[in-house]
Amino acid sequence: MLLNVVSLAASLAALAISTVLAARQSRLMRHANEVPVLMTIFNQYSSAEFQGYDFYVTQQMATEHSPELGFANLPDEARTAATAIATFFTFLGTLLLHGVVDEAVVITQIGYRARRAWSALEPYIIGERKIRGDENFASPFEDFVCRIMDNWPPEKSYGLNLKKMTTETAERRENRLAVARTDAAEMPKP
Repeated sequence: MLLNVVSLAASLAALAISTVLAARQSRLMRHANEVPVLMTIFNQYSSAEFQGYDFYVTQQMATEHSPELGFANLPDEARTAATAIATFFTFLGTLLLHGVVDEAVVITQIGYRARRAWSALEPYIIGERKIRGDENFASPFEDFVCRIMDNWPPEKSYGLNLKKMTTETAERRENRLAVARTDAAEMPKP
């Protein structure tokens, strides 16, 4: 009887350990599959072309063009910039909706800029929705921004332990850099 209880306990322990390891392996595989997608997104996001479009949309477009034009009726340069930014964040929102990328990673990295882009483009998106008669135009972008607003700041919502530079930390860093520069200057030249 005791042997049966010990065997049952060992079997249950093995099952529990296997379940935990399988869940961990699954999570690791999911993150490994996300890396190429995230790298592509961040490469596009950091490109000079994207940054130029973002600057135009967030800093200039509203002073030059009425939101009633939507997207379709904007002049070519403005339409290209607005479409590039809206399409990027709409696609990213779609990836989030379908669980392809980790929400915490994307919101932490891009959340601020997405909110800023939405603020600039929302009147044009509303204008385009009226022109098209389609209330769903750029809806994944809107959903993405709602997720950002619901989870801002990300360090609190996602339990991130982000470290901040304090005056003391910055002074220690500067001292280390000064020592390294002095050491480098004192090294014999080849």
